[in-house]
Amino acid sequence: EGSLRALMNQDHPDFEITFIVERIDDPACKVIRRVMAEFGHVAARLVVAGHAVESGQKVHNLRVATACLSPEIKYLAFLDSDARPRPEWLRTLVSRFSEQQLGAVTGYRWFVPSAATLANHALYSLNCDVMTLLGHSSYYLVWGGSWAIRRDVFDSLGLRAAWKGTLSDDLVASRLLREARMRVRFEP
Repeated sequence: EGSLRALMNQDHPDFEITFIVERIDDPACKVIRRVMAEFGHVAARLVVAGHAVESGQKVHNLRVATACLSPEIKYLAFLDSDARPRPEWLRTLVSRFSEQQLGAVTGYRWFVPSAATLANHALYSLNCDVMTLLGHSSYYLVWGGSWAIRRDVFDSLGLRAAWKGTLSDDLVASRLLREARMRVRFEP
């Protein structure tokens, strides 16, 4: 619920949110509806994608959510349900699109140890090591947990169609962007 509230509290001036679940009886639906009612001023919808048959569930959900996009949508931003974005998350991601050859902007998770255990510190250390890969190159991997793409790039790459029959949303996006020689920027 805290993650959903954080998403609804974005400081971007114009956005809408699509929540995607596999089934109508998903326990998250009740929480999503409650938060949507609490933030009635934010354009939001709940989509039931159904069970995935020919791809991973996340990829299936994304394909359903992007099937009928309004022509007014300029950017698509994706966020995993366990993320708790700061109020500037969306604004910061899309502000990077002033660069002409930029195809996508990616964030990355920031694990913070909640207790001083070996497991927590190991996870934190591994997370920091991966983040160093997102630094200085012209081409980065897209991390599917937090990223954005320009709508025209999404359409021209045929990303929605390319997702069909796959398990990984981010690796497919990374490959298509690399093949098109479009940069991906890291936004911490």
